[in-house]
Amino acid sequence: MSVLVELGASGLKEGSNLPWAQCKDAPIDDEDGPGWDDAPVMCALGVSARPYPATAEGAAVGIVDDKVGGYDGVLVAAYDHRVSKVFGKIKEGDTVLHGTGPDHESQVLCKEQMWAAMVGDDHAIVVDRKKKSIALANPGGQNKISERDGVVLADKSGKSSLQLKGGFTALLGQVVLGGRRPVDQVASSSKVMAELHKIAASIASLPPPPPPQPKPVYIPNPKGVGNDCGVFLGK
Repeated sequence: MSVLVELGASGLKEGSNLPWAQCKDAPIDDEDGPGWDDAPVMCALGVSARPYPATAEGAAVGIVDDKVGGYDGVLVAAYDHRVSKVFGKIKEGDTVLHGTGPDHESQVLCKEQMWAAMVGDDHAIVVDRKKKSIALANPGGQNKISERDGVVLADKSGKSSLQLKGGFTALLGQVVLGGRRPVDQVASSSKVMAELHKIAASIASLPPPPPPQPKPVYIPNPKGVGNDCGVFLGK
């Protein structure tokens, strides 16, 4: 028979590390209610999890099957309403793998042609096939690779970035010298570009080089008269 239960404490079976959970066919804090103290957690192939204990916000719930041979009861399904805020409003066809503790704000979200791994609301890796892009973001900045923009590396201020696209490199921000703690500013990127434009303009204003001069050609005097044995043409 399958029984709807509340989940309490959990642990790992010594030797196999198979998760188990305390399950009660009553409020989990009812010591006299019927239940299972160490039901194996067998919810999904390839996924192992331990439920978070009951809190003031409630407890995880699950379904125990007590007709599995060799066991008093097996936890075959479970859900924790306390963590629905982690993944928000998912759409039809979306699938989420997420932590279930109160501070486990981590998830792997699979959507249509998109995959994302997120921790909280400020750390993320997003692979988007529709937009043909891969992005990594955290409070320090972001790195994005896309067909439209190429490779873009930017800091959190948005005032400095590096972009690589189509054989060109674009630099925004101040250029500094130094190692892990750069302190000696060389120039801003705008000043560097201004100087490069000046150099290009100076090169463009240079006069064209003179045309190549013909090489002199010696033609011998066919008559062989006098001291003049021949002439040079083009001299």
